[in-house]
This record gives sequence, C-alpha cells and structure tokens, in this order.
Amino acid sequence: MPQMTRIAAFMNPSNPGGVGGELQAMETAAKSLKMELKQVLVRGPNEFESAFEQMQQESVAAVAISDDGMLIANIIAIAALATKRRLVSIGNKEFAQAGGLMGYGV
Repeated sequence: MPQMTRIAAFMNPSNPGGVGGELQAMETAAKSLKMELKQVLVRGPNEFESAFEQMQQESVAAVAISDDGMLIANIIAIAALATKRRLVSIGNKEFAQAGGLMGYGV
C-alpha cells in the first residue's frame, strides 16, 4: 500500500517490558519508510472501541498489535474491530488465526 502514511501501534502501557523496545523498533522502521507512527495505548478491553474510533478519526490506515498478555487474551475482539474498521492489521500468529489480516512471529 504505497499510499499508506499513518500507522498505529496498539499497546498496553501497563506492561512495563512491552512498550519500550518494541515501540523503538516500530518508530525506527516507520521513520525509514517515511511513515507516521501513532501510539494507541489501551489498558483494558473497555478501551478498545474508543481506540479504534480514534484511529479512524485520525486517518490511520494500519495497526500493529503489540505482543502483550492482555491484548493476546482479547485477540478475537481486536481482530474483529480491525476488520470492522477496515484497517490493515498485523499481530502475532494467533492474531491471524483469530481473523486479523496478518500474523508474524517465531
């Protein structure tokens, strides 16, 4: 999708080990591709719908789901919201199995 310029990183700020290194790697990759990376922070399932609404309002074209226990536990709901909002999406292998567009992992 060469027209894609704004992507989101869907992350849980309550996970002390998950945001720092993963976010830095995403920012480096986005910068090299001349894309804007938007952090979308959610602490629980009750914030998912509003987070996806925010992404849509900010014209985000894609979302990357971080590898976080709370997010993985709710991966089916997240995949459904990404599909409903017609966002290109990537997460771990289970994300693709739950209906997300792409999964990546070891």
